[in-house]
Amino acid sequence: MPIKMTLAGANPNFPCEVMGNTPAEVWKLMSDLVLVLSVKKCGKCESDRVFPESRPVETDKGKKFMGFKWRCEECGSSLIVRQTEDGTIDVKWDEEWFTPERKEESASGPAI
Repeated sequence: MPIKMTLAGANPNFPCEVMGNTPAEVWKLMSDLVLVLSVKKCGKCESDRVFPESRPVETDKGKKFMGFKWRCEECGSSLIVRQTEDGTIDVKWDEEWFTPERKEESASGPAI
């Protein structure tokens, strides 16, 4: 019989349920997601308007994979969420939030 568990409080903007066939399977799924879902605000501007983003990525060596990140709607910064070899995902906590260059800055030097 399937077992379902709700990750209450991990991130109120993105409620999540995990389902598995054994308590161990549900626990593993929950532990894989709880750190990813614990991101509640931007690490640069402190906004709580963060959302998950994904897109296909291809490296210069031809390797293809899905790229995952948390993106801030306010300042555009992002935090990498990586996928491991076994298919789980986790937050790359050893990296800071990345703020992309603005187009006007890259085209004509820093914006004033």
